[in-house]
Amino acid sequence: MAIPHTREAHIVQVRIPVFAAVLAVAVFLGVLGYSIYVTNLNINYEIAQGSVRILKDKAFVLVQEVNRLREKEQKLAGLENRLRDLVGYKNKRALVEGKGIGGPAVSEQNALEDLLKDRISKEDIKNEYEKFMAEVDLRSKVRKKFSNMS
Repeated sequence: MAIPHTREAHIVQVRIPVFAAVLAVAVFLGVLGYSIYVTNLNINYEIAQGSVRILKDKAFVLVQEVNRLREKEQKLAGLENRLRDLVGYKNKRALVEGKGIGGPAVSEQNALEDLLKDRISKEDIKNEYEKFMAEVDLRSKVRKKFSNMS
C-alpha cells in the first residue's frame, strides 16, 4: 500500500495473488540457483574459444585437401578419357571386352600361342634371343656413335 503525503492524492493499493507472488519468488530463486551452478562449473570460455578456433582451422585445411583431391580426380578422369580415346576404347565396356585398337600384332600373338602350347623348340628361342641381343648391341653402338658426334 502506498500512502500519499499530499491530501489530494488517493491511496493506491495493489493486490497480488499469493500464487503469482510465490511463482515470482520461485522463478527468482531458480534463476539465482542456476547462475550459481553455472559459475561453479569453472567453464573457461577463452579455452573454449581457442578450441573452436583450432577446429575451424583444421576444418579449413581439411576442406582445402578435399578440394585438391577433387581437382586431381577430375584431372585423372580427363587423362583417362584421353587415354581411352588414344587406345580406341569408346567406353569402359569396350575396355573390359578388349575391343580397341593397338595391342600385339597377329604374328606376335601366334608366336606367343606357339610358345605357350610348346610348339617352339628351345633352339628357336635361342636363335631369337641371339638375334635380339645382336640388335640391342647394334643400337647401343649407333647411340654411342651419335653421342660422340655431338
